[in-house]
Amino acid sequence: MSNNQLWLTLLFMGVITLSLRGSFIFLWRYLRPPDLLISALKYVPAAVLAALVLPAVLNAETLQASVISARFPAAIIAVIIAWWRKNVLITITAGMLSLWALKFLGL
Repeated sequence: MSNNQLWLTLLFMGVITLSLRGSFIFLWRYLRPPDLLISALKYVPAAVLAALVLPAVLNAETLQASVISARFPAAIIAVIIAWWRKNVLITITAGMLSLWALKFLGL
């Protein structure tokens, strides 16, 4: 593959990716999505947060939580705060503050 072919391929892939992602943004107001889709999209932030946090809490090799480390108790505190307050920003703040406090205490 020559240099020009590589650049054309990358440009074409970029245009396709941008048009696919942009179509959801620009066509959203013209299309009426089903109510089930709209209600399902409300759970996306919680799912993304869980997908980002869970690998950090669990041991990557055994997929088991280590109670000895400070991450697991901080995650439990964050889950309780999330259930109680139902606010992502407060949950992240409480989780980080509890993690820092547990690490400061030597856990």
